[in-house]
Amino acid sequence: MTDLALAGAVAAYAIALLVVLLVIFPLRSLWDSRVVRRFPEVSIDPYYVIAVANPAWDRPLYAAVASALLVDGLISIDAEGLVTVTERGSDPANKPAHPLEAAVLEWLAAAGEPVALSQIRSAHDMDRQREEFVREQVARLPRWARRKADLLRLISMVTVVSLTVFWGLQLTYFGALHPTRVWEGFVLFIPFLVIWLLFLVPLGWILYKLWPKRRYRFQEYCAKQPPPPAVTRLSATQTSALASSWAYQTEAEKQQAAEQQRMAYWETGSDTI
Repeated sequence: MTDLALAGAVAAYAIALLVVLLVIFPLRSLWDSRVVRRFPEVSIDPYYVIAVANPAWDRPLYAAVASALLVDGLISIDAEGLVTVTERGSDPANKPAHPLEAAVLEWLAAAGEPVALSQIRSAHDMDRQREEFVREQVARLPRWARRKADLLRLISMVTVVSLTVFWGLQLTYFGALHPTRVWEGFVLFIPFLVIWLLFLVPLGWILYKLWPKRRYRFQEYCAKQPPPPAVTRLSATQTSALASSWAYQTEAEKQQAAEQQRMAYWETGSDTI
C-alpha cells in the first residue's frame, strides 16, 4: 500500500467514526429530553436553581438571598444603598436556617459598619461559601440529573487530533524525510510540528464550530423556574433599595471610574468607555 493510499484509508476510517458519532447524537438527545421530564420529581434548593441558571454571574444569587433577609426584617437598606443588620438580625435566635442566608448575614454583621451589597463581589469568604453550597447541592442531585460529559464531542476531537498526528508523522518521520540517525529525528520535530498544525488548525476549527454540543438540560430547566418567594414579596421600595445597593460605588471605585473615563477621553477623544 502506498503512502497516499494509507493516508486515504486512515482518513476514511476517521470519517466513518465521525459519521457514527453523528448518528448517535440524536439518539442521545432523545434520551436527554426524556430525562427532563423527571426534573420536577427532584427537590431542588431555590438558591441552587439560581446558581445553576447563572453560573458566571453571582449577583442574581446574592440578590435573592438579600431579598429574603430584607423581607424577614434582618437587614435594612438606607437611601444610599448601604446595608445594616437590624436589631432583629443581630439576635442569634433569628439566625436564618439556610446556610447562604446565614453566611451573608454574618458577612454583613462582621463588616462592623454599613456596607453595600456590591462589595460582596470582592468577599473571598462568600465565594468559598458559595462554592461549598454548590458542591453540596450537586452531591444531593440524582446521578441522572447531573451534568453529563460530552463524550461524543471529546471522541470526535481525539479522532481529528489523531488523524492529523498520523498525517504529520507520515509526511516527516515515515515519508521521504525518513530519518536515519537519532539527531535527524530531533531535527525533523520542527517540520512535523508545522505540518501537524497546518492540518490540525483548520480541521479543528471546523469541528469546533460545526460539531453539535450537548445541551445542559438541567440548566435550561432551572432558567425557566420562578424566582424564590422572598423576591416576589418585595415591595417597590425594597426593590429600589436593593438595586441602589448593587449600584453603590465606594469613593475608591468612583475615582477609578473617573480615571478610566479620563484615559478613554485622551485615547479616543470620547468620555465613554
